[in-house]
Amino acid sequence: MSFTFNWTRIQQTGFFRQNWGQAPCVIRNALPPEFDGLTPEELAGLSLEEQIESRIILQHGPQEYELRRGPFTEEDYAQLPEQNWTLLVQGVDRVVPALQKLLSAFDFIPYWRLDDIMVSYAVTGGNVGPHYDHYHVFLYQMAGKRRWKLTSKQCTPDNYIEGLPLRLMRQFPVELEYEVEPGDVLYIPPLWGHHGVALDDDCLTASIGYRSLRAREIIEALADWLATHPEGEALFADPVYQGLPPGQMDNRVDLAALAAIRPVLQAPGLSHALAQMMTSPDQAAVELMPTPLESPITSEQLPELLETTPVWLRDSVTRMALTEDGTLFVNGSPWETEAGVEFRRWLSNQIVYEDAQRWLHSPAEAAALRHAINQQWLVPDEE
Repeated sequence: MSFTFNWTRIQQTGFFRQNWGQAPCVIRNALPPEFDGLTPEELAGLSLEEQIESRIILQHGPQEYELRRGPFTEEDYAQLPEQNWTLLVQGVDRVVPALQKLLSAFDFIPYWRLDDIMVSYAVTGGNVGPHYDHYHVFLYQMAGKRRWKLTSKQCTPDNYIEGLPLRLMRQFPVELEYEVEPGDVLYIPPLWGHHGVALDDDCLTASIGYRSLRAREIIEALADWLATHPEGEALFADPVYQGLPPGQMDNRVDLAALAAIRPVLQAPGLSHALAQMMTSPDQAAVELMPTPLESPITSEQLPELLETTPVWLRDSVTRMALTEDGTLFVNGSPWETEAGVEFRRWLSNQIVYEDAQRWLHSPAEAAALRHAINQQWLVPDEE
């Protein structure tokens, strides 16, 4: 089952015009008020595992916070106070299929932009302190209630509380305040301070995060791409230096340098470099990357397989991006396939696949689908 994002009083067009990257907003009843794909107990269970990043943050006073890092034990939980603590678990979408499916509701943002889904559980008073991020984030209230305070002021590196293991804002002049209930989604753009406090003992929140890219990352992506492509061998063409003093540089040099790299900054070089970067697995995902099936599915077996398994999911760490020239990048590499661009669009634009049988009558597409299944880029929906 896929999810649908319900735009209520705020419409998608208005959101992108007035809020995206600019101002916070709450979309009431945007998602199901009851999410049964993850319980607090299951989240705590994930925090016991070595390979999953988890933290517990406790508040001891107005500006007194303690950070504990997982993996945790059952004894750790038994010793926690009744109030004022929060558990945070990173990358839950990579290990819980229901969270992977939840991404289908956010199809208005490219899937390749996703960083991960963090889920937090908090008892009454639990919070992680006032802070700001370089992220676009959608906070889905899955259970319980939370009060949020937000500000666009003093979100600067010098405004922080010294002596804490967390980078929290010292000054926090509140501009907006929201109380969210199950099913509500709060959007917070980058460089907006936010402070959310749990109002009950059943506060479960999913944070769907899209990290802002820095210019140096884009340049590094270009450099990585150029290292393996002939465009990287383009030579700097010296300009006419007549009249230029021997120890100086002027805009003639700048223009010559730009001329050398201009072909790379145009399609398809730039788009391929970005697609390579945005679909490459991060360090945490590398250990979870899919491996090819030991017993590959044959072309004869494919129709029956699709009949018995009608719904498929994108593997939780597999990233795809289709560039304007029709090149499909999968997990950091261009995929050489004879399948047409319509199939490539179908594959890259979904998280939940409910109509895979449509490709059985197209030999090239059926072969590409079988390859995707054999590589485990697509996995059966077992629910």
